[in-house]
Amino acid sequence: MMMQNNQLDKRAWGFLRMESIMIAVAISGILVALAVPNRQYGCRGRIPAAVGIGMGARAALAAYATDAKPNRYPSTAEISDYNSMLTVLRAHGGLVPRYSQYFKFVSYTTIDVDDDGLPDDYEMRWQVRGISAGTMGFEILITPDGVWRCPNYGDVPPSCIN
Repeated sequence: MMMQNNQLDKRAWGFLRMESIMIAVAISGILVALAVPNRQYGCRGRIPAAVGIGMGARAALAAYATDAKPNRYPSTAEISDYNSMLTVLRAHGGLVPRYSQYFKFVSYTTIDVDDDGLPDDYEMRWQVRGISAGTMGFEILITPDGVWRCPNYGDVPPSCIN
């Protein structure tokens, strides 16, 4: 009689252990399900960071145009990649990080509006890291008129928002 009670107690204890394992697995699954969408918001936090850096870059390019004789923006020969952009912008007060974890340099083009051979306007494009195409802010467009968030590569206002 005593032996039967011990066997019954062991089975009951084993069942409780199995229940506790199932509960732990369920809680882990819920935590993982909550953590996966939060990674997306972490990546989207890079968009405002890149816009803020873009505003500083825009101000530095305005300072460059003010200092240059005659007043002009940098040529495409002066800004051709991230390192040359960094050199020009930092020399004119731009606070651009040495190695950007937020964006990658895509292009810098100038526009000669009055055909005098001097760049009167510019367009700089950055791509935000970790953001997929189609998301507003995938690409940052910097012009003298403002800093724009664009959903796709090569978009221009009005498909971009300021």
